[in-house]
Amino acid sequence: MALKLFGRPEKDVKLLRSGRRQQGLYPLYGDFCNAPHTPCAQCPLARLLEG
Repeated sequence: MALKLFGRPEKDVKLLRSGRRQQGLYPLYGDFCNAPHTPCAQCPLARLLEG
């Protein structure tokens, strides 16, 4: 999940250092990353995470 959302392994993402934060990302991952109709290049969440 971290690799797809942030482009790097989970251990390298400070945001994911607690279980609560990881659980908070599950709905985002489900809504955006598992959506078959939106590829990563067009994902609004990916654009927000890029800065």
